[in-house]
Amino acid sequence: MKYQPNIPTDLYNKFIANIGYTPKNEKTIVVRDIYTACYLSINNEVTFVSDDSEAISMFVNTVIVNPEFGTNDSYVFVNENTNTEWLNTIDWVVKNMKFDVAIMNPPYDGNLHLKILEKVIPVADKVVNISPSNCYSCNRLKFSTDIPMYDTFKESVFKHCTAVDIMKGDVASKIFNIAQGTDLGISVYSKDYTDINYVSDKFVIYNNKELEKSLCKKFLKKCELSHWKTFLGEGDFILNTSHVHGHVGNKDFTNLLCMRYTDALKVKKTADVRSCQFRFRTENERKNFFDAYMNSKCIQWWNLQWKNQIILVLKYIPYMSDYTQPWTDKRFCEYFGITGYIDDDHAEPGSEWEIILKTMEQYK
Repeated sequence: MKYQPNIPTDLYNKFIANIGYTPKNEKTIVVRDIYTACYLSINNEVTFVSDDSEAISMFVNTVIVNPEFGTNDSYVFVNENTNTEWLNTIDWVVKNMKFDVAIMNPPYDGNLHLKILEKVIPVADKVVNISPSNCYSCNRLKFSTDIPMYDTFKESVFKHCTAVDIMKGDVASKIFNIAQGTDLGISVYSKDYTDINYVSDKFVIYNNKELEKSLCKKFLKKCELSHWKTFLGEGDFILNTSHVHGHVGNKDFTNLLCMRYTDALKVKKTADVRSCQFRFRTENERKNFFDAYMNSKCIQWWNLQWKNQIILVLKYIPYMSDYTQPWTDKRFCEYFGITGYIDDDHAEPGSEWEIILKTMEQYK
């Protein structure tokens, strides 16, 4: 069956832990998790929604026709796995039903999961949902809401969110037995909870909130955020980079280029507008550029603030006008005005450079 965890109880237990109790005698909607639907049908009135005919068949044979489960459970089959069909089906459900609890593993196509959430939240007392976590935990929320879909769903979804349990990509990969390239979030919503002073970064983890916000402002002040183009620089010495780099949960997560210089030279230019080709007049400039972006803790820390899972947001990465001389961390600290630099591995206590060193320690 599709969309199901490798070990069913793993996801079920996480759902129950985030609800805070095991539902009993409650009207419950379960979206695309057959095992949770069956478990909860024992003591609850469950409506199971799925586009997987095999899962629907299992629910019918296990629950619907089994008198031990009672006679009040039901299912809704999504005839086609398309955004339109999903939204039409959910529209029908919410117009005809109300729920005590909603437990959902909705499709993640673009912002479809958020569109489903905004329809279900008003008709359920509590909603627990698993989907990509970038709208909740992305570091860039420390200083910007420049995240696709954030403003669109701020009022209808995010301000009703009471908690988020982040599931790292490597953990999600094991649970679902897939190559999950992004972190997932098990988020909890209440229609009666409306944080009118919603702070976009309330689920982001800080080492030192004041210092990190100060650092971000310094980088932003110096970065020309519109400078990235499909081609940058002049000359015959070329480096191509993709907008996808690094693996979630691995030490290469903050990389902007291939680990080895010889491999970086082999990368071909793609047609994707989010990729970039760098051009230099000399081999020395090209190598200085590579060393700066692969070895600098400053640049990799800043990339970490903007990175959306495996996707690089290249327009926010500093592109220096001159690479004839090496760009070291000392030079970057002087350029951006970062406090506390002693040397590449030591910082004054309580300084901005100390924040960078501590953060990047895990990516050595």
